[in-house]
Amino acid sequence: MTRRIPFIGRLCSLLLAMLCAFCVPSFAETGVVRGMAVGLHGSAPLAMAALGDRFLFDADDGTFGKELWATKGPGEIPLLVADINSGGGSSNPGCFAVLGDRLYFAANDGVHGGELWSSDGTQAGTRMVADLLTVAGEGAAPAKLVAAGNTLFFEASDPSGDRELWKSDGTAEGTTLLRDIRPGQTGSRISSIVSVGERVFFSADDGIHGIELWTSDGTTEGTRLVRDIRRGGGGAMPSSLVAGPGEVFFLADDGVSGRAIWRSDGTRSGTRIAVAFAQGTLRWTSDMAYGNGMLAFAADDGVHGLEPWILRDGDDAPSLLSDVAAGLASSAPSCFTFVGDRFFFQADDALHGTQLWVSDGTESGTTMVAEIRAGGTLFGSAASFAAFGGRLVFPADDGKNGMELWISDGTAEGTMLLVDADGSPASSRPSILYVGTDTLWFRAETGRGSEPWWTDGRATAAPQGKSGGCAVGLSPLLPALFLPLIAVLRKRR
Repeated sequence: MTRRIPFIGRLCSLLLAMLCAFCVPSFAETGVVRGMAVGLHGSAPLAMAALGDRFLFDADDGTFGKELWATKGPGEIPLLVADINSGGGSSNPGCFAVLGDRLYFAANDGVHGGELWSSDGTQAGTRMVADLLTVAGEGAAPAKLVAAGNTLFFEASDPSGDRELWKSDGTAEGTTLLRDIRPGQTGSRISSIVSVGERVFFSADDGIHGIELWTSDGTTEGTRLVRDIRRGGGGAMPSSLVAGPGEVFFLADDGVSGRAIWRSDGTRSGTRIAVAFAQGTLRWTSDMAYGNGMLAFAADDGVHGLEPWILRDGDDAPSLLSDVAAGLASSAPSCFTFVGDRFFFQADDALHGTQLWVSDGTESGTTMVAEIRAGGTLFGSAASFAAFGGRLVFPADDGKNGMELWISDGTAEGTMLLVDADGSPASSRPSILYVGTDTLWFRAETGRGSEPWWTDGRATAAPQGKSGGCAVGLSPLLPALFLPLIAVLRKRR
């Protein structure tokens, strides 16, 4: 026995080493942000932004209420940036916009009401920018924050309750009302603010012209009506503003041509119809996207039904991309999303139901990517279709896993379930919070509630995104580990 026990011990050690050689570390490609779950409702994040080496987001940990948090990356425990509404109250930070090296957002500290705040990602560097509405407990409720050039534009209330366009350079002195577009308590009904270079375009009602297209360069005199597109006070109702190179595209009705796509460079003469068909035959979705030198949109010319079209830079007229559902039938394309030199969209060809399609801007290069769900796929919100790492990330329900996060490179083989956060036929209903260079952050709903998650774009079989583990694989050291085992067995003989 004195010689048998050492032999068995040595043999067990060698077998353990061999097992470790097969067991190669497998690092997580996906995971839930640790330390935030607080029960059935979760921390309920709604927004995220990158700031330096940190990712800032809103969350409720069950102790401090809904506040501003930060993490340095995947797998890192998040830290509370600041308890703005101290104690268990919630400051509800939201409407994130990054300008320079600071995050700007709306928050309520419980004293001043909802006001404009900024943060550099530290507690000491988190402060209220200005108390715009000095009535105790009542705030200016800033919203629609957009950064353009060196200026932050946003909508907020004045003491009379009139909601107008404001600007800020990050200081209290530099935070001012740009223009009282519609004096009084009604407000100018600002919407659809988008940045183009150092200026913004938006729709507003001055009480005279109706809702029309406006622009601002950050000065009072430069905040002006672009053009009275529909004369007579009815308003052209600009909507679905999309930024292009040096101009903006939008839907509007001049009362003559019907609802059409317009373009504007900010001047009256440079504001004109880009796409229009015969009045009375046109149906539009509000979905448009610009990229790779072309505007992709859905339109019905009265002949082909509602189908995908494109308008290339320099062209005077649009081109039908493809009659996806042949004849008068409509494929009802939507969710146009550019990824490099191609764009994706969902459409119904009347044969496979609604599926994912991809196009390079030519008819021959417009194809159905994959039949994700036989008979038609259920897709999530268009706001969660995003380009990430040269591929498309999107929410879809394949009829087996519920509404989960998918990824596609534009081929059937490269279209796959990326994250099954719920790990069951139930849906986690993912919504994208932020798209970074190497990491995509999203919100998913599971048994722990709504929580922030991350992925590097590599599909993982672990439904709950473990932070690390062991996967079976061959190690280059494995042959060497067999040698001592063989030597021991020969010695025993």
